[in-house]
This record gives sequence, C-alpha cells and structure tokens, in this order.
Amino acid sequence: MFPGQRGTDAPDADYVNVGDDWPILAADVNNTGRRANSGISEVPTTRWRVTSGRPFDAGAVVEDGMVFAGTEDGQVLAVDEATGEVAWKTEVDARRLVEPVASGDGIVVAGRGDGFLSVLSRDDGSLAFAVDSGETRAVTEAPTVNDGVCYVPVDVQSGDQTRGRLVAIDLEAGDKEWELDFPSPISTPALSDGELYVGTVDGTLVSVDSRRVERNRIARTEGNVTCPPTVVDGVVYCGGMNGVVHAFDTRNTGRTWTTQLQRPVRASPAVDEKSVYAMDMGGTVVRINRRSGETAWEFQTAPVTTARSISLVGEIVYVPTDRGVVGIDKNTGSERWQWSGGNVNHSAPAVANGTVYLTSTEGDVVAVS
Repeated sequence: MFPGQRGTDAPDADYVNVGDDWPILAADVNNTGRRANSGISEVPTTRWRVTSGRPFDAGAVVEDGMVFAGTEDGQVLAVDEATGEVAWKTEVDARRLVEPVASGDGIVVAGRGDGFLSVLSRDDGSLAFAVDSGETRAVTEAPTVNDGVCYVPVDVQSGDQTRGRLVAIDLEAGDKEWELDFPSPISTPALSDGELYVGTVDGTLVSVDSRRVERNRIARTEGNVTCPPTVVDGVVYCGGMNGVVHAFDTRNTGRTWTTQLQRPVRASPAVDEKSVYAMDMGGTVVRINRRSGETAWEFQTAPVTTARSISLVGEIVYVPTDRGVVGIDKNTGSERWQWSGGNVNHSAPAVANGTVYLTSTEGDVVAVS
C-alpha cells in the first residue's frame, strides 16, 4: 500500500524520487526542505482558498495533484491542487493533528494530543486502520515514512516525567515493528541509508539503525535539539534552543562546525549542494557555507517562534511569517517578494509545481503562485 521513499546520501536523489511534490514536512525523508525545480521569482497572488471553518495547527503536504491537511479538531481534507475543489473530508479520532505524510495510496495522520495514528485511503479518505499509542502517549512531532514503515516520535508520560519513544509501524499490516525509548522527548526523524537521526530535548543527537534497532549517540550539545535534523552526504545539520546551528560529520571527514545565531533555533534547516539555510525564533535567516560554517548573508524578518522548517525551491528561500510568507533570493539574501493573507501556520511552506500551499489558524488552505 505504501511504496515509501528511500533515503539516500546523494543531495539530489530524493528530489528525483518524489519529483515536484512535497509529501512530507520538510520535503523528503532527509528533511532537506528543498526542491531543485524553479521557484517563484515574482510577487505571487492567491490562486485559490478553501475555507474549512476549523483551525489548522499544522501545514499541508502535496502529492500527485492533491493537497492534504488536517485541522486542529481532527478533520482531514484532500483538495485538488489545480482547481481548489475539495475531493473529500474525513473525521479521525485524533486532535491537534501534526503534519500528515502522503505516500503512495495512503495518507498518514496523527494527533498531538491523544496519540492516535490513522491511515486513510488517498482516493476517498476512508479509514484503512488506526493505531492507538496508549493513554500515556502523545504524538508531538510529524512522523516520516520509508519503504512502507512509518517512524513516529511520541511522548510517554510517566508520573511527572516525560520521556521520548520512537515507534516503527508497518503500514501494510498495521502492526508495530519495534519501539525504542529515550530519556527525553525527540524530534521528527531524518533518514539516510537505513539510519534514523533524531534530536532530543536533553541536547543529544542520536542515530538509530532501523534494521538492527540499535542506538548510537553522535554528539552532545549545550542546548536541546528540538528541530528536525537534516542529513546530506553523511553530515547532520540541526539547531538548538541555545541558538547554535550544528554540523556533525558522521563519517569523520572533518566537516563539523557550529554557527551561533541570536535566538533559539526551532526550524529545521534547508540544505542544498553548497549551503545551509537556517532561521532562529527572532526571525533572523542566514546562509551558511556547508564546509566551513561561515555565514554568507543574514536577512531579518519578523519573529516567528513556532516555525517548523524553512523551504528552498530553485533560487528562492521561503520563510513563514505571522501573516504569510516571504521569498528571499538564496544568492544575495535580499527580499524578492512578500505575500500576506491571513494568520498562516508556521510549518514548512509546501512548495510544489510553482505554487506555495499554506494553512491558517483561521481555517483556510491557500494556494499562492
């Protein structure tokens, strides 16, 4: 049912694998936040807007001509990418839905508040199966899918202590394959060559061999690693609440550095062949050399405290704002355009086929091109 997407170390391999779609929070299983096709170079306008009347707490994803998003109170919508017509709506037994994952014939959705994970048919939204992760668990970060297995980060409450757990679920059978505990909550994982990479609230970057279910600590940081890490060419990039952007080389080729920003880094960085693009909660966006860690330019926008990821398509860096999205020239760091149109969510702007797809806390799904 779920062919999944294969993680790989080649920077552009995942882009080829999923084409122009944006089926997951940060574009691909490596969390690169990037597409190599053309971005929006001119000031965009609203192409269509769907109003659900129910607030969204997470962003949209795009696959094969359809846009998928989940509301705060458990409704999942499928919208035709070209026309803006709603194809179907489904109520799921979950609340405060995280970003869905579109993979093959199915849509994976999960709730922050109650730990339910549901798998829906892409065609009509019917429920294939649901998994209850238990009364003491909550899905707090977006899952990822690879080769028919969904990797779900959950919080496990035990008394006054909150621990993290990574759960692997077979999406064909609906069964749990394995689970692995962590001392503190974990991020959305990145995946490359069978290795899962997660950051933890206690400041540890960890790799997990998904085949042997073995854990290995890569590094310990001074601030908790709450943003989803990005992995390209064996180097893991992540930000921390101490404002530091880290590059950790898992192959010991010497490409390890830190770059200090002004405020905590919550958003997952976007990465291309030469640079890392990162943003702190104060709205400072930077371009960093992948090899040296030196900053090439800095752009200041309004503070965005809840951004999950920034996006890079073609020559444009897409940054969410309180009222919309801003497009930054990746080469010069200058503003190319701004679009404003509602209280948009600070998830990663989903950019597919020359269009940006956003959700809002006012209950809208918006296409901007």
